[in-house]
Amino acid sequence: MTTEGGLRQCLTDLTRADTSGDYQKALQAANRIIRRYPKEQYAFKCKLVCLIQLGMYDDALTLLKKTPPNQMGECAFERAYIFYRLEKNDEALEALEACDPKDHRALELKAQLCYRLDRFQEAYEIFRDLLRNHSDSYDDERKANYLAVQAQLEAMGVKQQKNDDSETFEQLYNTACQLIEAGNFDAALTNLDKAIASCRETLSEEGLDEDEIEDELAMLRVQRAFVLHKMGRKKEAIEIYKALQAAGPSDVSVMVTVSNNMASALKDQSLTDSRKKLKAALQLDQKKLSTRQRRTLMLNNRRLHFAALHVIITNLHSTFHPVPPLDPRPPGRTRRFGYIVHSYFEKALVLLHSNQREPCRRALDELVGLFGTSKDSRLIEAALCFRLNEFEKAVNVCLCIFCSFLLTELFDSELMYGW
Repeated sequence: MTTEGGLRQCLTDLTRADTSGDYQKALQAANRIIRRYPKEQYAFKCKLVCLIQLGMYDDALTLLKKTPPNQMGECAFERAYIFYRLEKNDEALEALEACDPKDHRALELKAQLCYRLDRFQEAYEIFRDLLRNHSDSYDDERKANYLAVQAQLEAMGVKQQKNDDSETFEQLYNTACQLIEAGNFDAALTNLDKAIASCRETLSEEGLDEDEIEDELAMLRVQRAFVLHKMGRKKEAIEIYKALQAAGPSDVSVMVTVSNNMASALKDQSLTDSRKKLKAALQLDQKKLSTRQRRTLMLNNRRLHFAALHVIITNLHSTFHPVPPLDPRPPGRTRRFGYIVHSYFEKALVLLHSNQREPCRRALDELVGLFGTSKDSRLIEAALCFRLNEFEKAVNVCLCIFCSFLLTELFDSELMYGW
């Protein structure tokens, strides 16, 4: 009877801790039960759930591995969720295969995994089926995720039906994202303004203070700045970016976005400042960023390097040999040849600086065709490729210049060493 009473008291403590949401106390209660009643299956499962709720995923995985299935019971979903949180995507998908195909938790998790892995069409179909066939207290969150998937599909060129029934600020935000991908910036801005107002109202009702509310609003504000930037209202966008940068929101993805977009917005004003801001973005933790965000960040970093390269190439114009003055003496073959080369070169250079891209390309082709490739012709070609957004080709041309320079320097060094 004492044993039964002790077990009942432990279970009561566990239930009370679970009801209050105090998972640390619940974990302690589960551990007491396991120590006193090691054959009690319920306690192991409770301990697993507590570890998950406390974010102790490595410990939860260790518990799963060392506890025999007959003691732990059925935990296919919990195993999949742990792998998901540890970002072991393949293991998570494999674990989901063991789940009941009708388990809405497993379906929800699979949709989230598909979203993470850029399998947006599959995620879309799962969320759509869940919204049609299942309803619970998470419907609003589920719809917000559904809208987020639609935004990604829109970005891929798969047209989506417009949503006019968004209610929560999460839904309004994701609808705005979809409208952004469709190029409808006016409507996106309207939805974001509604989302900001709704978010502030909702969080105020939940009892959050002003600093906490502003921290939550950071994601919406940075998206609003992005829309303003795309609409050509760059000054307003920069003001929002600066305000967010000063506030220092806790969400790392917001800070990365702010630094990246500030660099993009300021690129015409200060290349050095843009490089500093982008460098700061690259140094932040990028685990919370989507594949597309990471790709954009790296692409902007690459473009900024190209911009710096373009400035260097343009500045090199001052080092080019000018057209030599006409010699009053009858030109010999060598002097006449050099003068003709410089004439073609100057023609290509003038066309480049006057932004006549195709005529410049033709003049460059003519120069190379008549006199072969030189360092100067390659410099013009690199600058032209940059202006034509042919970044890969620009890099390859610059690498040729650089390698040629290195070989020359090495050859000269060997000669000096020989002396």
